[in-house]
Amino acid sequence: MTDVSSRRLPRAPGLGPARGRSAAHELLGAEHPLARAEERVRWLRRQAMTLGVLLPLGALAAIGGVPGLRAALLAGALVQAWLLAALSAAMAGTRGRALELIATGRGALPVASVRRRRARLLRPRHVHGLAKAIQALRREARCPYRRHPRSRPLYVPAVIRAVDAELGTTARILCARPDVSTVARIERLLCGEASPLYGDDPRRLREELTRIHFGAA
Repeated sequence: MTDVSSRRLPRAPGLGPARGRSAAHELLGAEHPLARAEERVRWLRRQAMTLGVLLPLGALAAIGGVPGLRAALLAGALVQAWLLAALSAAMAGTRGRALELIATGRGALPVASVRRRRARLLRPRHVHGLAKAIQALRREARCPYRRHPRSRPLYVPAVIRAVDAELGTTARILCARPDVSTVARIERLLCGEASPLYGDDPRRLREELTRIHFGAA
């Protein structure tokens, strides 16, 4: 009779040693948010790939007349859909963690996700797009309800108008091809969930813009 304590229990995602440690794991430590995010991506990708192989085999078996597979195939398809959605969210989380590292001046780390994020941030088209987004935000804040009178913008128009000059400076900094950490901080300002750009405190937004300008100087 097999001893229960000797059986191998399945590991939860992100726990325990991985087969091949990532560069983020080696350089930043297992508990760093980027290392944990990358491990979650790897775990989800392995599960999705395994199920992606099994589902077609099960479908062929069902076509061949093997009974009782329809319910299992439906359940497998639902699980695969969940895995793919979770994988997409995890990859977005990895990109966000990489952006945070670049914004804090660690964009030279030899980590694949950081290198990919850095390359994207340095594309002239991307930098120009950020500058255009800032200028569009300034224009909309001056007449926020002209285009969509019944819809409320995500930002507070009065807050944007209060820092209009600082936002203009930020757009000019982007046009001057700043370093990658400055571009990362500006993207975090425009896209971050907790960005003061979408708050109701102009002083907090002005302080963040001042830090960005100081870092770009």
